[in-house]
Amino acid sequence: MNFSTGALVAYCGTNADVTKNASVSWTWNPLKTPGCFHIGVWLTFSATGAPSFVPVVTPRDGSPQALNAGTFSNFPVPTGAMVTTSFGVQNMRAECFQV
Repeated sequence: MNFSTGALVAYCGTNADVTKNASVSWTWNPLKTPGCFHIGVWLTFSATGAPSFVPVVTPRDGSPQALNAGTFSNFPVPTGAMVTTSFGVQNMRAECFQV
């Protein structure tokens, strides 16, 4: 999350430094406006194991906005192989996290 640019980024890979893994990103301009948001991510897998992330952003006074799916088609994940899920926040207040 980068609220100054309205950007959301998801990474997929095995490197402990997530920024060195493959990534997909989205920009949703309303995130640049100060306020309260609920930010969720749907994680799904295709039949070939390609992971897809769909961010869903809900402003306090609005309807959920599902952004376009970001798919890692070059990084299939074998069934049962997902071993770590992490979430990081820096330089902001957060009320709650759920993984």
